Order: sequence, then structure tokens, then C-alpha cells
Amino acid sequence: IMNDILKLWNEYWTGQSEIDYSIFYTMLIEEPTETDIVKAFDVIPEYSEFIKERVLEIIFPEKHFKEDNLKCSSTNLLMLVKLDIENIINLFKKFGEKSGVDTLSKLKYRRLDNIELIKEIKYNNPFHSEIIVTLGDCIIDSDKKIEFGFEGLHEALYGLTNNFQVIYHIMSELLLEEYDFSNYYKLWMNGGDYVITNDSILYAI
Repeated sequence: IMNDILKLWNEYWTGQSEIDYSIFYTMLIEEPTETDIVKAFDVIPEYSEFIKERVLEIIFPEKHFKEDNLKCSSTNLLMLVKLDIENIINLFKKFGEKSGVDTLSKLKYRRLDNIELIKEIKYNNPFHSEIIVTLGDCIIDSDKKIEFGFEGLHEALYGLTNNFQVIYHIMSELLLEEYDFSNYYKLWMNGGDYVITNDSILYAI
């Protein structure tokens, strides 16, 4: 199966045929080898090295994820959440998203002990989704979306991560605005996450 998907992926990036990019949703969860990943992302015309490194980190973290372990301390966890929220606020200010700035600036931070509860709240929370969609609208370059096969790459990464913020980090060199997603990525790679609700920012690891 992996060889078939890689063949289609190659045709997609080289423009040999019209392909429904939704087929790539499963590409990175079909138990690819490191060689498969290298082959897949060497096809991408630009920016492939950073993308390839992040994908290898996610699929083979024990070998490729080099960040120091956060040791799940409350201080480190909260610091990464606050830095990421601060980056979102600054970007919203730049794009005149006043309601987003006002909302995020007034929210209190609250730690939960259950990461699964965070995931459940996030999944069922339109408030968080609205913030992240607005963030995407600010940073995605529509020209590069077309030029670099954004949709197929996005689909493959979403199948792997199911997380737009992680995708934005992996694809950061394709984005319109320079934005530091590394704080969120470190949090996520260490098993943490947060969710923005209408009255607080809940986080856990």
C-alpha cells in the first residue's frame, strides 16, 4: 500500500496527473519506514528538509526528537502555553483581529491533570476552533498554497497529527507570516496540549 501511495504522491508533486489530494490522508499513518519518508519529501521542490525532519521526529521520536525533556514540570508547561498564546495575540494585533486580542488577553490559565479531558474539550469546542481558524487565515499564503501543492501536504500532515498548530509548525516555511510555533510543538511533542474556552485556557500534560 505504501508503495502505491508514494507513486501517486510523486505524480502529484511532479504534475504528471490530476490526483484527489484526500488520498494522502493515510500516507504517513501506513507505517512508513524512514526511507519512505525521505523519498516522499525529497520530491517536494522546496523547503523539504525542515518538513522531513519534523515528520521523522513525530513518527520516530525516540530516534529523532532531540529536544531536552521538559520533565513535565508545571513551570515549563505553563511557560510554553503562555508563549504560544502570546505569539497568537501579537499576530492578531498585527492583522487587526481586535476581538481575538481582547478575548485571549483576559483569559485565565488553569491546569488540569487529565490530558484526555483536554483533548475531549478541544474536540467539542467551537471557540478554540474559531481562534485556530483565524490564526490560519492570518498566516497562510494563498499563492504558495497553489505553487507548492499545499493541499496534498496539508492532508498528509493532518492525517498524521490531527492538529492544525502542529501542521503550521511543520509547514512554517510555506506560510505568509513568520510565526514561531516551536513552543506549541515542544509542548505537543512532550505529550502536552491546551484548549481555549470562553472563560479560560486549560492545559495539561
